[in-house]
Amino acid sequence: ILDMKGGIGMGFMPTGAFGMNIPIITKDNFVPNDEDIFVITGKDKQRLIFGEPLEFEAEEIKHGEEFKHYLEDNDLSVPETYDFREQFRFYQGCNYDPKMTYEGILENHQFISENIPVEVEGVEEFLQNGMVYFYKRDIHFRPVCIINVKKLVNADIEEDQILKITIAMADFVTKNGLRPGAIENWTVILDLKSVGITEIPKKKLQALVSTLQSNFRGRLYKLYAINMPFMLRAIWSLVKGM
Repeated sequence: ILDMKGGIGMGFMPTGAFGMNIPIITKDNFVPNDEDIFVITGKDKQRLIFGEPLEFEAEEIKHGEEFKHYLEDNDLSVPETYDFREQFRFYQGCNYDPKMTYEGILENHQFISENIPVEVEGVEEFLQNGMVYFYKRDIHFRPVCIINVKKLVNADIEEDQILKITIAMADFVTKNGLRPGAIENWTVILDLKSVGITEIPKKKLQALVSTLQSNFRGRLYKLYAINMPFMLRAIWSLVKGM
């Protein structure tokens, strides 16, 4: 169910016409470019990759200093595990609202303390049934999460169990499938095959997607819907807005 190898091993392509060995790019030697590091929409520029050895731009450093001054001026502090890079991940995600960022960091720290490592007892069946799983990588080596909505519809599962499954998988991939400074995001595919418009499990999807967005901030690269009947396109607008 879970394959972080990406299907490509380290090695070399056959010797070319000029007698040169061309190295194969893998997740272990992949170097991101600006299109991997940032999402640029018009004048808006948002960072996707925060880890070392990448350098921050002048405007980003300025924003980071703003948050630092907010903490100092209000005699506040955040846990030591949230260094400048992680603070900026939250600050950007909170639209540079310092109060919201501070509260978000504390909430995230509490979430991690209370939920990780995840106790999967009682949900092993759902972890193995192919309802939600990570499989291989996209062209830029981001792990791919697949949500089989039909299986989610058919599963006799409660929201708290969905949260356990989501947290367990996301935590495992964060620790084992990403590479700080190079691969820090995942891609999500929402498979709607054989799902009727009245079958959409709105609450289950909201629980799953909101857990990823709120507690694994800045990790989602893109969310795609496939096998979507025409009548479900209105519903897709709802899911995209989560």
